Amino acid sequence: MADLRSENRLLVAFICNHCPYVKATIKRLVADAKVLQQSGIGAVAINSDDYQVYPEDSPEKMCAFARLNNFSFPYLIDREQSVAKDYGAVCTPDFLVSIGS
Repeated sequence: MADLRSENRLLVAFICNHCPYVKATIKRLVADAKVLQQSGIGAVAINSDDYQVYPEDSPEKMCAFARLNNFSFPYLIDREQSVAKDYGAVCTPDFLVSIGS
């Protein structure tokens, strides 16, 4: 994640493919992330869902979702939910800004 941080700032968006709230806001997230990136702020999306329980969130479908929505940022898997726990994310979408090195 430090590699994604720009000017010591990083938008971290916890999302998943199947969430109706994510589906309703994804175009806005992508547009806002592009503006932030142009302003020197990094961005990343993280999926912490168990895709065995939610097959729509599988790695293959994550790639398709990212392509369909023209992500300009990485869409990563948090298989053990350790990153979500570290950030205190409890639902999707959940947005945080990481500041520091």
